[in-house]
Amino acid sequence: MPYKILEKIKNSAHKILWLERLVLNFKQKRNRRRKVFYGNILGLFQNKNGLEIGGVSKIFNPIYDISNSVDGVNHGETIWQGTVVEGVYNKTGKQYIAEGTELTPELLHNKYDFIMASHVLEHIANPLKAIHIWKKSIVEFGLLVLILPKKELTFDHKRNITPICTLIEKYKSNIGEDDLSELDEILRLHDLSMDLAAESKEKLLQRSLKNYENRCLHHHVFDFKLLHKVAKEAKMKVIFESLHGVDQFIIFQKTN
Repeated sequence: MPYKILEKIKNSAHKILWLERLVLNFKQKRNRRRKVFYGNILGLFQNKNGLEIGGVSKIFNPIYDISNSVDGVNHGETIWQGTVVEGVYNKTGKQYIAEGTELTPELLHNKYDFIMASHVLEHIANPLKAIHIWKKSIVEFGLLVLILPKKELTFDHKRNITPICTLIEKYKSNIGEDDLSELDEILRLHDLSMDLAAESKEKLLQRSLKNYENRCLHHHVFDFKLLHKVAKEAKMKVIFESLHGVDQFIIFQKTN
């Protein structure tokens, strides 16, 4: 066999071996990240059916991978995903168009094993209403998986954690998603240097006044202590919490 052909075969074999090692290294790193972030809880989602509010979210890839199916609910149009239409959601699920606090009868009837939402609850004006609605859509002992930003690492770092009494009052008053009662605080304490898309206070104001359309506002600011109070108000149990960088990861469980 000619020398050049032998060299090509040899180089191809080296490339294949290199690619195999690269893939293996990637999988090992991915598995280590999953273990750090999710601990030993991934098995809770094995072959289960779920619903995601406001996705698709890369941070939930490990759950997508092992669950049976995940449906999705989105507001009709967002700055993150553009126009959302009904159809297939993330390959295995169904895409629904609905308000996060006003799920359709079909969704309430489906009774999912889990509902999850990443960086969504802070964008909801009436978060306790959302939690109560989501709770209705999961089975007994079902899970509510939430990821919220740690304020110290976001443009909210100058704001105080929202008091639970504020959330309760909004829930009792049935505040809608057009609410702008936190706008003065947001405009006063929002760190523009950490929100380059806003550019200026004037543009932040204009964007905020159209919040019902774009859903950019962080209405409320959460930490784990507040989230525990939210779980208590919803008569749910916290079974897991973990902090990694900006992500506050917490799981509520529906109990009897």
